[in-house]
This record gives sequence, C-alpha cells and structure tokens, in this order.
Amino acid sequence: MIESRYWEKAYQKSKGVAVIKVVRGLRYTMAETDNERAGLAFSFPWHISPSERSYDILSSLPCDCDRLLDLKDSGCLGDRVVAVAVANALISSDGLISDKVPEIAEGSRILLVGYIHPMAMILQNRGFDFAVLDDRYPGSIPIDTGARYASLSDLVILSASAVVNGTWDDLTAFSKNLWLVGPSAPMDAGLYADSSVSVVMGRKILRSQELSVCVSRGGGTRDLSPYTRKILLRI
Repeated sequence: MIESRYWEKAYQKSKGVAVIKVVRGLRYTMAETDNERAGLAFSFPWHISPSERSYDILSSLPCDCDRLLDLKDSGCLGDRVVAVAVANALISSDGLISDKVPEIAEGSRILLVGYIHPMAMILQNRGFDFAVLDDRYPGSIPIDTGARYASLSDLVILSASAVVNGTWDDLTAFSKNLWLVGPSAPMDAGLYADSSVSVVMGRKILRSQELSVCVSRGGGTRDLSPYTRKILLRI
C-alpha cells in the first residue's frame, strides 16, 4: 500500500523535472534535481551487480526523472537505490526539525528491523529489551520468524533501508505500531495514512553541494549531520 503510494506520488511530482546529478557513494546515494531538491538512499554496497542499468543513464545526465524512477522495477538493487534517491528528492518533506526520540510505553515488546546502532543505544539507555531482525547482525532472530515477531511486538522500529530494498510494505502490514527511521525515509505524511506507521524520523537536506562531497567520499549516517537536519514526523 505505502509502496504504491510512494511511487505514484514520485511520478506525479516528476513532471517537467530533470535529474542533474547523482552521486553513488559507498554508504549513501544522493540525487539532485533541477528544481533544487535532493534526496538520499542507502546504497547497499554489498549488492552491486554487473547487470545494473543505471550507469548508462547516469553517464548522460541531465535526464527526465521518469527514466531513473523506472529503475524501481529492475532486478538489481543498485538500480532501485538510484530510483529511491530520485523519488526522495521529489517527494515533500513534512515534519519538524527535531533530534528527539518519542517516548515508548514501559514494558513494550520492541523489534528492531535492520540494526540501527544509535537507536539500539537509546533503547538500552532507556532500559528496554529488544529483539533484532537483520541478516548481517550476529544476534539476529531467525529471518523466517520476522513476520511473526513483528505481529507480536508492541513497537517495530524499521530501518529506512527497507524502503530501498522494497520490504517496508510487508513489515508495515504485519506490525501494529511502526516507526520508520533513517535518511532514506520519505517524509510525506500522506504516504502513511491508514497504516501502522506512527512516527517517521528522517533527514532534511540543507546544503546539497557539501553533502554530495560527503556522500562521494563514503560518508555514513553520522557524517551527514553538518549538511542535514533530523526531522520528526508524527502521523
């Protein structure tokens, strides 16, 4: 449901807009458009494929946004990374500038999907136990139990990298209450209407030129801070 809304809105916003620059960094990919917007997407560097189609398009920028949005259906995750970065540049940025993490009810059963170290530290400091679902995290619960754990949890905290790999729709459907967290998160409140998403924590890009340099040099989430601001969106 959210997935289809996301792409529909991106295509609506793309009319008459061109992509002028895409930077594919080790950790993040950044897209800039000719209407002075920019968007980020987690790069999934361990999923690079020789079958990607994005290089030929990126070698002849600028181009219409639709050409890169169409990569969303590619069988290569690297192509979809580029499409998500472009979509995030096009989609509205709602929410308030804030680095606060909302309160969580005492005794909540929490599932962290995609290990987010800063969020894990916040949960530990607040005295919460939580399970982790992440195939790259040594202490992860079995991947095939993720749907059951999500449905039984009081709160699912989902890494916004799930937007990039396309798994966010299933996880929001299985969850009772979900937070979407990370620089890849689309910050448009309308996307999340009638869903389990109650909080979105993402980024607002303030200085795109400097950010593109940071991304090109392999900057990670913490390195984005001088050029972005954390945004809190309550649904």
